[in-house]
This record gives sequence, C-alpha cells and structure tokens, in this order.
Amino acid sequence: MGACSGQLIFTAPGFVILCQFLSWFMEYAKAKKAAFKALNQFFDHVYVITIQKADDRRAKLLPLLEGLSYEFFYGMDKNILQDDNAFLNEVYNDAKSRRLNRYGNAMTIGHVACSFSHCMVYKDMLDRGFDRVLILEDDVVPMETAIHHIHDVLQSLPENWEILYWGYDRHDKWNMASRFKQGLYHLTSALGLLKWNHTMIRNLHARPYTKYLHKAGSHDLSHAYGISKSGAKKMLEIQTPVVFNADTAMAYGIANGWINGFISKPIVFKQEFEVSPHQYVSMIKD
Repeated sequence: MGACSGQLIFTAPGFVILCQFLSWFMEYAKAKKAAFKALNQFFDHVYVITIQKADDRRAKLLPLLEGLSYEFFYGMDKNILQDDNAFLNEVYNDAKSRRLNRYGNAMTIGHVACSFSHCMVYKDMLDRGFDRVLILEDDVVPMETAIHHIHDVLQSLPENWEILYWGYDRHDKWNMASRFKQGLYHLTSALGLLKWNHTMIRNLHARPYTKYLHKAGSHDLSHAYGISKSGAKKMLEIQTPVVFNADTAMAYGIANGWINGFISKPIVFKQEFEVSPHQYVSMIKD
C-alpha cells in the first residue's frame, strides 16, 4: 500500500479518488494563497460591500476569501431608502435616470441602494487617499480554475488603467454575430430609435489587448473589479446623483470612452447566482 505521491498506489477506486482530491486541494490552496497575496500587494485596499443584515453572506464568504486581507464595508440598505423618500430623492435623480435608460425605465430602490453603496466606496477611497482598490460584493465566488491567473492579469495591466473587471457578463466576444449586431445598432441609432450614440456602439464589445487582458466594452455585473483614483472620480461624476445601476454606470463611462477599462481573461470571480442559482437570495430585488 503506497502513499498518494508514491510509485505504488492502492488500487481501491475510493482511495485513488481521495488521493486525486487531496492533490487538487493542495494545489488550489497554494495557488489561492499566491493569488490573494498578489491582490493585496497590488491594491492599496480591498473592500467587500455588504449590509448589516447580510450575516449569512458574510459567514459564507469567510472561507472563500481566506488569505485575502479585506474590509467589510457597510453600504446602503434599500429599506432605509424605502422609509425615507426625501433621502431617496437626494441620492437618486429619477427623471435623468429615465432619460438615460435604454428603455426609459426607472431604477428599482434595490438597485439605487446598490449603486449608492458603490459610490460610498469611491468616496471613502478618495477620502483615505488610496490610489487603487479592489471592490468585491459579498456574493463573490473565486474560480478555482482561474485564480492562478491573477498575477498574469496584473502583469499585463497598463499604468493608465482605470477599471479592471475580474468578473463580467455579455459583450466579451468579438465575432461575426457581434459585427452584425453592431451594424444594426448603428442603423437604429441613426434613425433615432436607440439611445446609444455611435461611440458607445463602436465600443460595445471587448477587444483583445494581451493574452490575459482585453480592452473592456459594455459589460454587465459589478461584483468584482479594481478601480483607480481617476476612475473613482469619473464614476462619481457619472453617479452623482445616482442615475444608473452600478454595472451600467461603469459600462456607460467605458463605452463613451471616458474611462479606460479592461476585463480579465479568464473570469476570476463569479457571483453566487452564477454558481448556485437555486440557493441564491437577492438583496436587491424589491
């Protein structure tokens, strides 16, 4: 009977599977430790946005982010905005939001609270003099198959970056279908049937930059991203008062060419709803 790393391996299938799992787990733990160390060395600070009542989320997150130094940042609870209409009108411009929204819809109070929470982080970052920070939401899940590429992504990042998505959805591939859709959008915009301008349409999709980094397009999700001081200032200009969902605001600034954004290749952090949709409980939906 040999050890997992020896020449002789016990032939019982259960033992072989156990050895393989232990080997994978040890490699993942090593890669995770090195990856989180790289994040802490690169970023001045790591924020994890949460709210007071999200005890279960924070408890679930502790083992997932073990080895990463971070601060739980308590953002805006939607219930506070629901109970204080005057404060809601102070932080959110409904008329402007409807005017800029692609379909003319108002934001939900849950999304206003989420967006304002991100703005609170930007302000805190600037007040504390941080040059670049990592922002995570309390439902992030690190991807074990991609986490070892964190160092590769950071090494590829140019000095003038402003936003770096570690997780995202939509418009990350450039192909013939993308080109067709882009042409259609240009036509509908020219006819006044689409609120996007031609610059936004040209910048809709991500474009290759390096092996581990693409120039950002217009993407969904804001659960894991890095932001620089200049990026935070620009985001506050866009979102004071709040007029977009948090991810839409970033996409709006990047697609218009105001913010220099990038996406990691591959995705390093996903949201829990992408990994375990049946267990996920939203804190945003009304």
